Amino acid sequence: MRCFCLVTTLVLVGSLAGCSHQHICGPTCCPKCCEAQATTAQSEVRDGLSAAQWAAKAEGADHWTRQEVILKLASFGPSSLCYATDWMGSEDAGARYAGAELARMIGSPAGPAVPALRTLLRDKDPTVRTGALRALATFAKDDLAPVIHDLGRALDDGEWQVRYQAARTLASAGHHAGSELPHLEHRSHHDPDERVRRANASAFEVVQTAWILYEKARRNRSHK
Repeated sequence: MRCFCLVTTLVLVGSLAGCSHQHICGPTCCPKCCEAQATTAQSEVRDGLSAAQWAAKAEGADHWTRQEVILKLASFGPSSLCYATDWMGSEDAGARYAGAELARMIGSPAGPAVPALRTLLRDKDPTVRTGALRALATFAKDDLAPVIHDLGRALDDGEWQVRYQAARTLASAGHHAGSELPHLEHRSHHDPDERVRRANASAFEVVQTAWILYEKARRNRSHK
């Protein structure tokens, strides 16, 4: 019972601190979570700075400084994901883009950031929407399953860069994007931008092939 109370307390403290990684601290956990739980944050450093110190450098920084910070934080791996999710909730478009870019650099292990990135797909800034799509394209196919409808909506975005990246991200989803095949085919013929038409045509071929193979494997399993 005492152990249960301790774990519950730690999770509560972590949630009050706004950390999306609610857990008992370990050697590679989120520095913000460790700080809130009054434990020792991860001791790793990059060029003499901890993850928390690198994240602090991003506040009010210019584009190139933020890019340097993103690269450094990404090198810490999934433990720096808490900074990405924090930035994605910022009122500053540059910070929201930086959060999406950090999630992209972390790659597939950043799967827990999908809800935050899903929100950014409706961002008022097209650069942020594009950044969110680029990040999602690096995730595992199964992580993309819940956002297929949102990706499909992005195929009709008013900005060609967003539509282009939406097609590429749907291709990354493999068979999960099977429901968007008619949409991809339509856009491959009727999008006003040639680059976007090509991206949709390529995505259609990738998704269609993945869907056929998936359905064939599913039928084979059902017959066993």
